Amino acid sequence: MTIPFPASLADPWQGYPGGNPFPLSTNRDVTFPSFGSYTTHPFHAPNTYSNQWNLSLQRQLGADWLVSANYVGNNIIHLWTGNQVNPALYSPGATTANINQRRVLNLQDPDQGKYYGSVQELDPGGTGTYDGLLLSVQRRHARGLTMQGNYTW
Repeated sequence: MTIPFPASLADPWQGYPGGNPFPLSTNRDVTFPSFGSYTTHPFHAPNTYSNQWNLSLQRQLGADWLVSANYVGNNIIHLWTGNQVNPALYSPGATTANINQRRVLNLQDPDQGKYYGSVQELDPGGTGTYDGLLLSVQRRHARGLTMQGNYTW
């Protein structure tokens, strides 16, 4: 088998003996899978973005002391979070073997609910925040020695 270069994304199996090795074949008798997993998401979801900021202050006190304060912060907006729309309800006798039989849609309508397993709804409404503070004190000693202490919050 030879792969022509540059390879084409329009026909990736060009030159492959027999064509596409993974053909999609369906017919009218395809059955709907029992307890299938589904994920939904909004059509026009905003992009995730982050903001970062910092501030540093230093002050010399006398000839031998230096104090400093450093603040760092950020936030992340529109983080994707997941919400289980068809959760399995806990009940006496609940095991991992009967999770799908305990799902909300199956309990409401067992005839149609058997087609829906995990249904996850994605939502870009999550946020994240970080704030940090570093306080530092330095004292110069004679002959080049320095003493330093830090506190981080």
